Amino acid sequence: MPRRSNPTLDGPARLSDIAQKLGVHISTVSRALNPRTRGLVTPELAQKITDAAAGLNYRPNYIASSLRTRRNMTVGVVLPDIQNATFPILVHAIEATLAPENYLTLVSHASSSYPSQDVLVDQLESRRVDGLILATARRHEPLLRFAAKNGVPLVTITRAEEDLAVSSVINDDLLSMTKAVRHLAELGHSRIAHLGGPADTAMGRIRWAGFQMAMRMAGLTPAGMTDTAFNTREEGRGAMERLLAGDLFTAVVTAHDMLAIGCIDVMKQRGIRCPQDISVIGHNDMPLVDMLTTPLTTARIDYHRMGTEAARLMLQRLADPDVASINLALKPELIVRRSTAPPPA
Repeated sequence: MPRRSNPTLDGPARLSDIAQKLGVHISTVSRALNPRTRGLVTPELAQKITDAAAGLNYRPNYIASSLRTRRNMTVGVVLPDIQNATFPILVHAIEATLAPENYLTLVSHASSSYPSQDVLVDQLESRRVDGLILATARRHEPLLRFAAKNGVPLVTITRAEEDLAVSSVINDDLLSMTKAVRHLAELGHSRIAHLGGPADTAMGRIRWAGFQMAMRMAGLTPAGMTDTAFNTREEGRGAMERLLAGDLFTAVVTAHDMLAIGCIDVMKQRGIRCPQDISVIGHNDMPLVDMLTTPLTTARIDYHRMGTEAARLMLQRLADPDVASINLALKPELIVRRSTAPPPA
């Protein structure tokens, strides 16, 4: 079969075209262009091959590669709420880590309704994703069963699974609550309430328990506790109304920044000043909470690092399905702004 005189004009360049141009074996070209095997080629030769591939406009044939490796080079990322401002940070970090290894990131939104999640499970199964990074927080999650049933490598974010041997990257929510309560106690607050997240999520359950633990450590008794169905501004408003109908308190620790914003809405409507009358602490440090009329004190979670670590753990599992599970707990930072102050006299 005659060789093509000009691969850029006659069709897409192939590995053999690069090998012919440089006078090396085709297997050497393949190793140099594969991030997982590039270390088998000297850096100087790898750079020459990479430059030649760019000059010939070479594009990897992922369909042929998937037939050889039985992989689709796709990792599914499932989010509970695509409107949450922290998740773009998370997804960007995951994509930035997976892309150099030639993996495509397929982002999906898991509704809270189980019928739609069953449809999502069917779609993921039909697309034969190579791995699954799960950021949903519901305790009884169909996607966990899907991954276990099909042997799909799984990494969870914001939740650790006690019953499954899967790697996870979480925030140390107990430490978050400890720092929040300690900050308020040091300001002089003793009447502290808690506005929790959904009780059917791992995050909401742990932060609820973490607040109680932190209060015991400070020698204090909660001045009121209520939870919400969703981490939304509207739910925060309703929960704050319930808290204000109970015992008096001078500070409230919330399980999410959106809940905290809902609290402040109600306070403004009632003429309650933040923080002069009631201090408010959020959780997550979402983008723009520092731009509120009263910038929000909140527990900062490093979502960029969380996404990077989750993708790194996924690559480890894809390279070796038998690798031991790793559970990483990232340390939060309490960002003190103007929504907290000493209690009124």
